Amino acid sequence: MTLIRISKILSEQGVCSRREADRYIEQGFVYVDGQQVTELGAKAYPHQKVELKHQGKKIQDSKKTILLNKPVGYISHADDEKKYQSALTLIKPENYFGQEKITNSYFKIAPAGRLDIDSTGLLVLTEDGVIAKQIIQEDSEIEKEYIVRVQGQLIENGLQLLNFGLFLDNKALKKADVSWLNKDQLKFILNSASAAASVSRDVCLVLRRRGQGSEAKDDRHNHGRLAGARARERARDGA
Repeated sequence: MTLIRISKILSEQGVCSRREADRYIEQGFVYVDGQQVTELGAKAYPHQKVELKHQGKKIQDSKKTILLNKPVGYISHADDEKKYQSALTLIKPENYFGQEKITNSYFKIAPAGRLDIDSTGLLVLTEDGVIAKQIIQEDSEIEKEYIVRVQGQLIENGLQLLNFGLFLDNKALKKADVSWLNKDQLKFILNSASAAASVSRDVCLVLRRRGQGSEAKDDRHNHGRLAGARARERARDGA
C-alpha cells in the first residue's frame, strides 16, 4: 500500500488546501491515528485517520467567503501600484448584509477567478482554499454563466466555434454552451472562464450572472454578501 502526503490527504478530504495543510502541520494541529504530526512532507496510509484538530479546525471553520456584485470600473484583485480601484474597496459595512461583522482582515481575501475592469457581476472572494479550488481548478464542474455583448457579425460557423472549437495558448478549451439572447448579446455557460478570455477582442461588456450556484442581481447598492460555513460545505460536497 502506497504512502500519501498528509497534506494531500487533507486536501482530498476537503478539509483545507495543501498549502493550508502544511501550515497546520507546522503548527502541530494535524493528527494521524491520534498522534500529532509536525514534520512537513510527512506521509500516511489511505486507511489511517488524518484529522485537523484544536485551533487549526477553528481557524479553518472561521474562514470567510464574500459574494460581490462587482460594478464596471473595478479590478478583481488588489492593486499595489494604486492605478485602478480594487473591488476589495467595496467591502464595507454599508454595502453588506449578514449576521457577522466585517473587519479589516477580510481585505486579505483573494478572488477565486476574476472579472476584467469592464465586466460586471458575481465575483467570489475567499480566504478558504477549499472553495477557491472548487471554483478555479482545471477540472472544475461548477458552471459560470456570462452575458457577452458583441460588435459586428459572427462568421458563418462562428456560433459553432464558440460552442466547441476555441483555443487558448494553443490548447483546446472545454466545450461551452453558447446561444444568442438577442441580436447583440450572447450567453456563455462555461466550466472554465478561459473561454471568455479567448473572445475578449470582440467583447464590449461581460456580465457574470452566476457561478458557484449563486446569482448576481443588478443592484449597485447591495455589493456584498458573506457566505460562511454553508457555502464551504457546498463546495466540499461539489454542489
